[in-house]
Amino acid sequence: MKAAVFHGRRDIRIESVPEPVPAAGEVVLEVLRAAICGTDSAEWSRGPVLARPMVTLGHEFVGRVCALGNDVGDLAVGDRVVSGAGVSCGSCEWCRAGRTNPAVFPRSAATTLRRWCSHLRSRYTLSGGPVYRLDKRSQ
Repeated sequence: MKAAVFHGRRDIRIESVPEPVPAAGEVVLEVLRAAICGTDSAEWSRGPVLARPMVTLGHEFVGRVCALGNDVGDLAVGDRVVSGAGVSCGSCEWCRAGRTNPAVFPRSAATTLRRWCSHLRSRYTLSGGPVYRLDKRSQ
C-alpha cells in the first residue's frame, strides 16, 4: 500500500507501508479522494510545526469502509464516508453531544496529529475518529 509520508520541511515521500488490519472498535477505510488543507500545506512548507517526521499527513477525505473490527455497530463494509475535518478528544461534553468542532482536547496537538492524520494513503485504520456515512442519494 502507498502513503505520502512526511519526513520534514519540503520532504514528503510516497512510500510502501503495511496494509492496516482493524482491531476491536476500528474500521479500515479505502481512501477515494483526499484533500490537502492549510495544516498539511504549512507542515510541508514550514514544518515540522505540529506533525513529527514519519507521520502520514491528511485528515480531509472521502472513503469507503473495506473492513471492520469487532464492536463497530454504526458502519458496514461498502459504506461511503466523509471525514470530520477537525480533531477532537471524543470524551468531553461537546464531543458526547456530537458537537466536536468546539471541543478542547487535552492531548498535545502533536500527539493528536499523529493519531488522526493519515488519509494521504490508499487505506488507513480509524479508531473513534470523526467520520460520517454519506447519504445514499449522494452516492
